Amino acid sequence: MWSRMFGDFLIGAVVFVGLASINFKLAIMMAVSVPIALIFLYLTIKKSERIENHNNSALLDMVSLFVEYVRGIPVLKSFFQTIRAWIMSL
Repeated sequence: MWSRMFGDFLIGAVVFVGLASINFKLAIMMAVSVPIALIFLYLTIKKSERIENHNNSALLDMVSLFVEYVRGIPVLKSFFQTIRAWIMSL
């Protein structure tokens, strides 16, 4: 993840230099807001990891229920064939 974000930090540095050449006060405001943005980024990454773990466990439960359903289909078919045979014998 950090290797992908390295390009983002590099672009931010280039924008800072370009902004400093145009308006130094705006460049300073941008530099001050970066640590605040990094704090929010860290908190969101932690929250998304918790949500991802919860979603993965829900996905595993769903897959196990689906497998159980698919494995039960032959049993249901044989049960209905038995009922149909019993009704035909009446």
